[in-house]
Amino acid sequence: MPNASLNSMAEAILNKLKDAFPDHEVDHYPDNPKTYQLAHPQGAILITLQERNFDEGQATDGTGQMNFPVFQVTYVSRSLLSKKNNPGAYDLLDQGRAALNGLELGIGNLNILWEGFLNIGPGGVWMYGQRWKHEDYFE
Repeated sequence: MPNASLNSMAEAILNKLKDAFPDHEVDHYPDNPKTYQLAHPQGAILITLQERNFDEGQATDGTGQMNFPVFQVTYVSRSLLSKKNNPGAYDLLDQGRAALNGLELGIGNLNILWEGFLNIGPGGVWMYGQRWKHEDYFE
């Protein structure tokens, strides 16, 4: 997937997470994340582009430029720890890391940059996140 579009990278991440979490809602962030409320009984995994960093050297000769998209994956869970058949937030982080680590996108692999607590969401749900960096090149 060289010169991959942001849409194609996001879709590849989304599809990998859908395979890893068949019993959860897996989707892009909603258009209005401030009003998001978890409706799925198991939990949700939401993705979005967090930022895109560029190599310091701006190419002026038309040869292209390295860039580094960073995707945010947010895990929304009704419990912190596993309960019966419902994985908790910690399990979601572990499963997500296992699913995405090394995913090939374009010229490089997806690598984790950060993982941690984000917030207690509406209704008392736990929200944890991971940030994933990818190395890409465009002309």
